[in-house]
Amino acid sequence: ALLKPKLVGLDLFYQAFLSEPRTISGVSGIRAPVNGRYDTTLHAGGLSVRVSF
Repeated sequence: ALLKPKLVGLDLFYQAFLSEPRTISGVSGIRAPVNGRYDTTLHAGGLSVRVSF
């Protein structure tokens, strides 16, 4: 028996999280390498497929 779908759906999403740049300075000793400017951007996305028979 061949199944034919009654409904096919597709959802796609994308989201970007943008943070303000920040600067860290004044750290000395073994942790000195963390000094600098940090720019953060996070990306998230997804895909959903649904089929009803």
